[in-house]
Amino acid sequence: MEKDIYNAIIVDDEIHASKALLSIIEADFPQFNIIETFTDPVKAMAFLAQNSIDVLFLDISMPEVDGFELLESLTKIDFEIVFITAFDQHAIQAIKWSSLDYLLKPVAPKDLAGLLLRLSKKKQDREEQLNYLKGLIRGDQSLEKLLIPSSESIEVINLADIKFIESENNYVRVFLKDGNIISSTRHLKSYEDQFVAGNAPFFRVHQSYLINLDHISAYLRENGGMVRLVSGEEVPVARRKREAFLKLLKSRAS
Repeated sequence: MEKDIYNAIIVDDEIHASKALLSIIEADFPQFNIIETFTDPVKAMAFLAQNSIDVLFLDISMPEVDGFELLESLTKIDFEIVFITAFDQHAIQAIKWSSLDYLLKPVAPKDLAGLLLRLSKKKQDREEQLNYLKGLIRGDQSLEKLLIPSSESIEVINLADIKFIESENNYVRVFLKDGNIISSTRHLKSYEDQFVAGNAPFFRVHQSYLINLDHISAYLRENGGMVRLVSGEEVPVARRKREAFLKLLKSRAS
């Protein structure tokens, strides 16, 4: 979505936050043309029903109509969404896991600079990401699918199809049971945190490996400890992880 000018609106019920963001944009980021600012999300709905924009800066938490309800009221979403949020670790983590953009209040100029760079590279559909995010934040999203961002796209993968995830330098490789491998720009720790939060059947057996416990066929004591998967691959188990891993295997077998 690389453009010279992004026509945008700001929707935030906090007037001071909206003005602060507008001030930074007008001073340092002429690439954003702010058409309107709204403190009333209902008025923003009416505007969006009649007008086209490139970017929506949207507060998630608003008292009368929240950001998700605003988006659900629209017949189509053909613009980029940048969520604006105060410090809420749960919301921020959910947005990251959904591979969507956010700005943390108070907004810093460096964050807007990073946003511009990301917008220029975006090509993916937003519907799956938004549904995923709504479920995570509202607590009704069971972790059955995973959004895997790469440099070119975002893949939506069933969790059961993942055999293991391997860390390699500044990216990870996701190994699927059909033989495909997806390279992802997210760190292994991020996936681990998401699996723990969602009670997903994954365990970090090694600094470089997360494995799907449902794909294990055997634990091998050789070479300090190895896990053999149903598909035949063998993954090392770190010494410091061995006790907890074996305890988990026994609990699943009982």
